[in-house]
Amino acid sequence: MKEAMVRKFGKNKTRESFKKGRSLYKQMIEKTEDIGANNPMSGNIYLGYVFMAVCRAGNFNADDFKEIIVEFFNNKLINKVISNLDLNKPKDMEKLAVKMYRIQE
Repeated sequence: MKEAMVRKFGKNKTRESFKKGRSLYKQMIEKTEDIGANNPMSGNIYLGYVFMAVCRAGNFNADDFKEIIVEFFNNKLINKVISNLDLNKPKDMEKLAVKMYRIQE
């Protein structure tokens, strides 16, 4: 996501958006009613909040940021990681977490 944002909005705007987005994300999570850890939709909410927090932090319009989201999900690596997963299933979310941890290493 960061690479696509740098190309579209520039390095400084991207860095600023991610920095401010962290605190917005935390605020959004704190204000959200707990839907339960076993709720299969919780992963969708958390991922959606990541995109929303960065978008709001950068004050981007929806159409511009939609391009970033589409590019993120069309990324070959992201597509490979999530292609065989149902992110509404807790076991698949655990698998995704393991895969993302391996990628970071």
